Amino acid sequence: MREEGALARSAYLGQESAPLPAAKSGRQLWRRLSPYVWVAPAIIALAALVAYPSVYALVLSFYKWNLTRPQVGRRFVGLDNYAKAIHDEVFLETVRNTVVFVVGSVTIEFVLGIFLALVLSQKLPGVRLARALIITPTMVAPVIAGLIGRYMFFSGYGIVPYLLEKVGIVVSDGILATPGVAMAAVILIDVWQWTPFVILVVAAGLQSLSNEPIEAAQVDGASSWQILYSITLPMLKRVLLVVLLLRIMDAVKTFDIIYATTRGGPGNTTMTVTYFGFQQGLNFFEMGYAAAISFMILISVVILSQAFIRGVYRGAHI
Repeated sequence: MREEGALARSAYLGQESAPLPAAKSGRQLWRRLSPYVWVAPAIIALAALVAYPSVYALVLSFYKWNLTRPQVGRRFVGLDNYAKAIHDEVFLETVRNTVVFVVGSVTIEFVLGIFLALVLSQKLPGVRLARALIITPTMVAPVIAGLIGRYMFFSGYGIVPYLLEKVGIVVSDGILATPGVAMAAVILIDVWQWTPFVILVVAAGLQSLSNEPIEAAQVDGASSWQILYSITLPMLKRVLLVVLLLRIMDAVKTFDIIYATTRGGPGNTTMTVTYFGFQQGLNFFEMGYAAAISFMILISVVILSQAFIRGVYRGAHI
């Protein structure tokens, strides 16, 4: 009898301590939903700051709307703004200028950044100090970098015209006022500011590489150039593609430097697509046309980024 009573009492206590089905299902539901709950604030912030303005600008690109004529209001024109851009000679000129700026600046930054990263990865005296100082230009706001470049290239008291005159090179109209030369000056300002970014990322990639393939190549008698081209650069392929993508995306939307130096001049020789869109929207107040230009830039950058991302994933097997 005592044993039967103990068994009954233990069974009763076990039933009492067992979790209720409703509470158990509630905990399971929370486990499934909790990741979404924690991510929800970020999603809401992105929707408010990115998604809504983007959708609004996309809708606006199908309208003709000039803020200087409020009595007319917005008028739906479909794809006319995009067709206008394709047939706009000034827009096509800004596309060519953008290609020249992006190719020129990114190529110099890429080559110079890889070279300096290789130098700074060596055990040389003063390398630690150089690594600390070389990041300084990247900390400067782009508009400030543009103003610094403007004063350096200014024909009246700039240091660059002064040094050029000392070696017998005189630019009579001023560096920033001469077609062709002005674009080179803008490219140099961008190179000065963003080459340190390439150096830091490539240097970090070099430090993450395994030394075993390099040491094996040295044992086999490979030269430094053979190791660089056959081992180091292929192992850095993914890092280099990411750096190249980030710099191209940033160079395409460059506005601050051009605004602070040339304002797109002389003529339209340094006007990029981004600055042209700004001019149409905030100088001429053609909001629909400016929105269409912005989305054409966005589409081109997305296509380009997808091509680079595929290259990164293909490089994952190397």
